Amino acid sequence: MAPTDAVPDSTRPLFPQLSSGRHGMPAAEVERHQVARLEGAMVEATARHGFAATTVSELVGLAGVSKTTFYQHFDSKQECFLATFDAIIDEVTARVSETYREPGDLRQRLTRALSTFMEIAAGEPAAAALAAIDSLTLGKAGIAHRERGSQAFEVMVRQSFDHSPSPVQVSDATVRAIVGGIRGVVYRCLRADEAERLPALVDELVEWALAYQQGPGPLVLRAIHAAEQGEDDDSRVEGVGLSWDEPPDSQASRRSLSQR
Repeated sequence: MAPTDAVPDSTRPLFPQLSSGRHGMPAAEVERHQVARLEGAMVEATARHGFAATTVSELVGLAGVSKTTFYQHFDSKQECFLATFDAIIDEVTARVSETYREPGDLRQRLTRALSTFMEIAAGEPAAAALAAIDSLTLGKAGIAHRERGSQAFEVMVRQSFDHSPSPVQVSDATVRAIVGGIRGVVYRCLRADEAERLPALVDELVEWALAYQQGPGPLVLRAIHAAEQGEDDDSRVEGVGLSWDEPPDSQASRRSLSQR
């Protein structure tokens, strides 16, 4: 029979605790050690049942520290979560930036950077889910932190396009859309517990991103030319220019869409 004072599995410390008394570590190092354990506990607790259901008691139990120690470092559970989010983003940004800075052309740099990002997400899905999914539950409190996380990747994509030999200019709005689209792919894979799929999506996502700096192909040029010809043609196709009152599922609307 287990002793009555046994630590429940749900709050058993995940990280090595500092021994009591003299341990030879400077005070600043002790504090960093404690914060790192609390941040690791936040990742674990959030992965188990989400941020809303996580409690300070659970965090201190997982980290192996006291509540007094917790409140020495954080004013609230939310502050601990945001600090954890920032720590994850800083680590990911540093590792992705390192691979991005290696020599290569636009495609090579983006492929290396995105591969590193996806491998981190696939290898550490709990931390990735905290940043990509659970941060959304904080509402306005998490906006600035998520924006800061996106900005680093937007800068890399922006620099890649700016140094590309292509004469096609890519707007800042498009750069934000590219980063947002990639973030959406990660979100969906994590929600479906399919983080392991992410590295295999890199090539397709790079091709998609680079398509924004390619000029229109022959099919698009032909369509543009046909549209320009049609604008000057009095014998316009029946159905084009339907009124706003026309139901979108009517026969005339469907015929118009097909002819266009």
